[in-house]
Amino acid sequence: MKRIAFVALAGIVLAVSPASLRASPTVIETIFLGGGPRYLAVDPSTNRLYVTGTPNGVRLTVIDLATNALITDFDMGGNGARLAANPTTSRVYVPIFSHGDLLVVDGSANPPSALTSFAVGPTPEAVGVASPMKRVQSQGWDLA
Repeated sequence: MKRIAFVALAGIVLAVSPASLRASPTVIETIFLGGGPRYLAVDPSTNRLYVTGTPNGVRLTVIDLATNALITDFDMGGNGARLAANPTTSRVYVPIFSHGDLLVVDGSANPPSALTSFAVGPTPEAVGVASPMKRVQSQGWDLA
């Protein structure tokens, strides 16, 4: 498996070779998104990159890492925060900071699409996935 680090910058995501980070980074690929990509999550089971913050914080952008092409992007209904992908279930979880919701995305669908969203409390900033246990946790709530 090829190891790549992704870096979000103003309007672009860079694919960088981690081995080169110690010396001078080598940019492998530049993916132009527009807007300001902020948070990234990779699902190795679907080979997709999920990006929030484009173009105005309320869109989720999905990139096919085999081709670096845009698969889809859609309105999340609010500002997305630090998202996480679960490679066991191919679900992507996006805290919607501005609404206090958690958006659940079906990453195995073509194209990926929102399954549901539900309230989790005010201003959720991040989410974590315990893949083998199929659990999602953040800020005092636990979704089994």
